[in-house]
Amino acid sequence: RTDLKGSCTACICCIDGEQGVLKVANLGDSGAMVIRRGTVIFRTNEQEHQFGFPFQLPVDSARDAQEYTCNIFDGDVVVLGSDGLFDNVSDEQIEEIIRKEVPFLDHGAEIKSKKTKQQRVTPNRLANILASQAFFNSTNKTLVTPYSMGASEAFNMIYTGGKMDDICCVAAILSADSATDIHRFQR
Repeated sequence: RTDLKGSCTACICCIDGEQGVLKVANLGDSGAMVIRRGTVIFRTNEQEHQFGFPFQLPVDSARDAQEYTCNIFDGDVVVLGSDGLFDNVSDEQIEEIIRKEVPFLDHGAEIKSKKTKQQRVTPNRLANILASQAFFNSTNKTLVTPYSMGASEAFNMIYTGGKMDDICCVAAILSADSATDIHRFQR
């Protein structure tokens, strides 16, 4: 038994298929991003009191969460992650992984991928690939990571390497075929 209180960041997303939008409320340094045809087109901002001290519940209020909306389309990839993902894997590296693993739609017509239908990645597998990359990067002492760039700037020193941390990742590959109300995803 303890009197210690826990704390956490929060990222909550809701897909409104009828309107074709992703709604996000984010508190702290967890976050969400949307990747379209292999390019990040939306990303939440980190909320920190100062470097390494993110907004967290219950210290900060849920009212402090930043709210976002983003138009979404068939074939978009949505990635949610803790700071363990985003501190260790750059947006460019996430784009590279998604371009390699996920077929994308070109003008809503043809799937551009060398992978057969059986080889295509599932959202669960994509989340595992991203989380595994984050773990690998977190153990590398010489890699330039988003965290090492932030630490170098915050402390006015050269810092390299990843940051050992909890890593959480959820991925969704949006499909007009996956729900009846996503018919408005047409481009």
